[in-house]
Amino acid sequence: MKKCALAAVGCAALSTNALAQSLADVFLDPHKAQICASLEPLPTESCQALLSEAVTSKLSGASDMEALTARVEEELLDPVFLNSAVAKVFGGGVPLGIEFKMLDAEEGESVLGLTYTVDYEFAGDALQPKENWSRDYFVVFQADGTLTQDNERNPRDLQDIRFQLGASKWTRFPPQDMGFQTALGEANVARAQACATDEVLESQECQEANAKMFGMLDETMDFIRAFHYYDFGVELGYETSQGSSASAKKFGGFLFGQYESWGDGSFLGALGITPAFRIALESMDPDNESPRATLAGDDSGYYRFSGELSFWMPLPATSEPLALTFSYRHYRELDASESVKLAGLESNNLRTFTLSASNGVVVSYSSGSLPFSEQDEDVLTLGWQTHF
Repeated sequence: MKKCALAAVGCAALSTNALAQSLADVFLDPHKAQICASLEPLPTESCQALLSEAVTSKLSGASDMEALTARVEEELLDPVFLNSAVAKVFGGGVPLGIEFKMLDAEEGESVLGLTYTVDYEFAGDALQPKENWSRDYFVVFQADGTLTQDNERNPRDLQDIRFQLGASKWTRFPPQDMGFQTALGEANVARAQACATDEVLESQECQEANAKMFGMLDETMDFIRAFHYYDFGVELGYETSQGSSASAKKFGGFLFGQYESWGDGSFLGALGITPAFRIALESMDPDNESPRATLAGDDSGYYRFSGELSFWMPLPATSEPLALTFSYRHYRELDASESVKLAGLESNNLRTFTLSASNGVVVSYSSGSLPFSEQDEDVLTLGWQTHF
């Protein structure tokens, strides 16, 4: 009481704010959850803090907006919130994959980044199967890259945009007649009846029904020991750094392949490793802002080989399914001039290790550089990915 007597004004203000806060809680508590649910994907804690501050400010005439703004800004820049916001906006109708993440470059501050991939097919149709291959053709638009808040602090700023005209071929699954489809349907019904409840899942009848149905499926693909998939064609594209300070047009041909071993009769099959590759030969037409022009004094057109090799592997069973991916990307100018070689710009290499979980959490480490980068950098990222 003595302290309040010496600072009556301060204590009165404190009492007014405390009373306003108490009234805000009384009025809002029963309704906060419902109100904030309607404002998703706004983070719940930020939403409730905003509501409380609004009522408190109205009742007392005072507010701490600076602290509230800093708190809300921090939560709105959180990669988890950004992913949920984009998912709510776009739904499932966009051929888009995004990954919000924090990039921690060597000798640099962490920066919020967005890695994106777009793969939209304009046209395509199946072609007549040939021997053991299914086939089709396609016309697609693709784009991928990483964007950050600050152009100058983006260690992976290559933006790659391209239109492709090509064809695909992949391992053909043998067609089955109506007799097989009827028999498979009957086996599935018998399996459902034999394994109808949790109590009978371990019974001999249930196990035999399972074995019969899956055995029929296995017999249809006995000759298939692995799955192959290939894309090949031509593409017209455009590469640029973030902020478009440097760019290059490109035209060339490409080949993509993926292999998946079925069963555990091979090394790849036993470990579940899926390898893939992509190679391309391209004619490049750079602008006069590219490092090749500014550092080597050469903005002439050139031919480039590019390639990528990757391996995907599931990790041993854990509480959360995990997968490890390694990729190596290589770009090399063919018949580079002496000035380009002296500047160390005739090639770029990037190695990346990625650990991803089924809930979208991604951790990766990469070292090296991409086109338009002037030096190698080590980058550690933590993020969350979403596919539409």
